[in-house]
Amino acid sequence: MSLVRLFYPKTIAIVGASQNLDSIGGQPIKYLQKYGFKGNILPVNPKYSEIAGLKCYPSISDINEEIDIVLVAVASKRVLSVVKECVEKKAHFVLIFSSGFAEIGNVKEQQELIEAVKGSGTRILGPNNQGIVNFVEGIPAGFNPLLDAEVVRKGNIGIVAQSSGMGFASIGFAIERGLGISHIATVGNQADIDIMELIQFMLEDEHTSIVTCIIEGVKPNSRLPELAKLAKQKGKELVFLKLGRTAVGKKASMSHSGSLAGDAEVFDAFCQQAGVISVKDMEDLIDVLVGLQGKRPGGNRVVIATETGGSGILAADICDEFKIKTPGLTEETSSSLRKILPSFASVQNPVDFTAQFFNEEDLFRNCLLEVVKDSNIDVLMFSFGPTRGKVAEKMADDIIKVSKTLTKPIFISWLTPEQPFFKKLRAANIPLYPTPYRCVRTLGYIMRQESSMMSKEEKSASKPKHAVQQAVSLTEYQTKKMLEKYGIKLPKGGLATSFQEALNLSAQIHYPVVLKLMSPQITHKTDAGLVILGIKDEQELAASYNALLERAGTSFPQAEIEGVLVEEMVQKPVAEVILGIKYDVSFGPVMIFGLGGIFVEVLGDVARRVLPLTREQAFGMISSIKAFPLLNGYRGRPKGDLEALADTILNVSHFALEQQDKFAEMDINPIFLMPEGKGVICGDALLIPR
Repeated sequence: MSLVRLFYPKTIAIVGASQNLDSIGGQPIKYLQKYGFKGNILPVNPKYSEIAGLKCYPSISDINEEIDIVLVAVASKRVLSVVKECVEKKAHFVLIFSSGFAEIGNVKEQQELIEAVKGSGTRILGPNNQGIVNFVEGIPAGFNPLLDAEVVRKGNIGIVAQSSGMGFASIGFAIERGLGISHIATVGNQADIDIMELIQFMLEDEHTSIVTCIIEGVKPNSRLPELAKLAKQKGKELVFLKLGRTAVGKKASMSHSGSLAGDAEVFDAFCQQAGVISVKDMEDLIDVLVGLQGKRPGGNRVVIATETGGSGILAADICDEFKIKTPGLTEETSSSLRKILPSFASVQNPVDFTAQFFNEEDLFRNCLLEVVKDSNIDVLMFSFGPTRGKVAEKMADDIIKVSKTLTKPIFISWLTPEQPFFKKLRAANIPLYPTPYRCVRTLGYIMRQESSMMSKEEKSASKPKHAVQQAVSLTEYQTKKMLEKYGIKLPKGGLATSFQEALNLSAQIHYPVVLKLMSPQITHKTDAGLVILGIKDEQELAASYNALLERAGTSFPQAEIEGVLVEEMVQKPVAEVILGIKYDVSFGPVMIFGLGGIFVEVLGDVARRVLPLTREQAFGMISSIKAFPLLNGYRGRPKGDLEALADTILNVSHFALEQQDKFAEMDINPIFLMPEGKGVICGDALLIPR
């Protein structure tokens, strides 16, 4: 069902309407009149015959016209009967402000609302929300004091918020920064219409080019990947502020809107892959929205220009922190600047115009014209100090004039309190920030968007030789044989069911060898003393083989023994890494990559990606961890076979996608990363069936 009538209604009824226009039942009437709503406003309350000069009806059934929206502001115990009346009246949408449903555990009461509209033409938004506002046409079908206190500029930003308060708060901050809003929709408990439907509507809305989402949780089997693809197709931006990022926050989210907050790290990984911006704070959110008003960077090379050296140095430090490149200018540009600037000026990056522009009226503009022509840069960032007054205003005017001729964006940090001419910069859609940190951080968010996994077709993992059967419980040996079918390289070796077989295998693969006892009932073999490394000869092999069987019989007398895995002792790897798979209820299989062995738990230096992956994204995972230099030949160390590691990541991802209905989790830890040209080897593997 189309949501057009929800955002562009002709008739709005308010059940629970009040003559107190500051109450929840009164605010919608006040705001609809204040904003000049051209349709019909129909208050409903049997106590009154008239409210704010409008006829008041005893009930919905007494209204003799088609109703697009019914706003419900009554006690929770009365909501169900109102919804049923709306269904009988064939109202198109019911916006339920009332709380007291799933957010406090009253799941049954909320389910009754869903059942009441099932199969009808009536849809529910809420309960537990503050409605929607169409700022383009002045239709505030909701309540919030901000609508009374502020004049909201019409613009290109649509807001969808599970938290009504956070949603309206973002409008207040947006107003301060000169941003314009097209719509806001607050979601509440999502009994019927969910946040994904509202995002889709705004992506398809002609007045909206940036969709901002303040979200607590993502439902299972989310449509978010589909919507990220839609945003890219339409050339629009999605920006998320994800709430419930910690255990405490997740618990609060459940009690606030009945939402499962989900894994924030998985959410961030999805956003990075899909070209969606995910921020962690309201300040970040507004700063990014400011940045998206300007032109988009064509790369991550920034030239910093300043009139005070310290501010430029600070900006350069922050660029380095956010991995934004600050390359030197071309010799042609530097030579041109030397002719214009004093001899003591810096003509590299950062460029220091010095305070000489106070003496020479056209100095700033002439320098600006030279810098923007440089082929080494994608973004020009001004990191100004406390310059203000007429000189500063002329600088702003010069920037505005020049920016109109550029395809490259200009970002500005200005270390001074609000100035009158700042409005001109904002009106020209030039992103402006009070500190270098906030300016560079915003550039980092915008530049960090990876190529979408949905926008590129690249080589993926090879197809398996044959399907894998459903497993009840798998040993390391069984798991490895399954992975081998997907192109995962294993150590030389095999499964021995007798000492003679173990002896023969050891002779074939050569000492030193490793022995591991295999049992479907024993998953943590090392902790149980059932792994013995570095066995050098036949005598040690016999003692170790017997010791494993004795320990298993003593500690796990009921365990079924599959045999003893005999493998080569992998020598001189560059590093040990881990590949893990977990299945997220919202996004499906998620891959985890990092240093292996004990380091994954101690350091927590891991990268996450939602599957499927492209080869480019596989390399992106590898290079994104802090320990990457250790894999890539740091200080004369051997360089690891990163091509083979990327192949393995893709092959494991293929396995995970093919077998996601059978397995809940998987760990390959360690994977031995061998020197360049020698591949990678799967040292241990664990699969947990569903």
